Amino acid sequence: MGLFACAPVAPSLAVDLRVLEFLKGLFVWLMPNIMPWTDTLQVFLNEQGYHHHDSDNFQHCFSSTYHWCCVLFMQNQDLLSNEITATRVPPMSEEVREQPSAYLHACCPLCFGASN
Repeated sequence: MGLFACAPVAPSLAVDLRVLEFLKGLFVWLMPNIMPWTDTLQVFLNEQGYHHHDSDNFQHCFSSTYHWCCVLFMQNQDLLSNEITATRVPPMSEEVREQPSAYLHACCPLCFGASN
């Protein structure tokens, strides 16, 4: 999918969109407390050889990344919903017809009678 950066210019952290989507789903079921999650992530990354020296800055960067990614997901969902709503065919009018339409007459004159 790609990476989402914590800042538009010179970001110090970029997070995979799949991880952010996972967290969005996770926080539906858990209290959305980013601090323990970022502490765990930072320990894991340090063990893998990726060092981010300032813990508070790491949490701030990750929180910013998560926040703006959620905003992007919501805007995307709104845009898609609006596009789907705009392209729907409006329901046909509910007028009561005394006679079948000309189309039905033409398709099946035995069922709907011959049009005169």
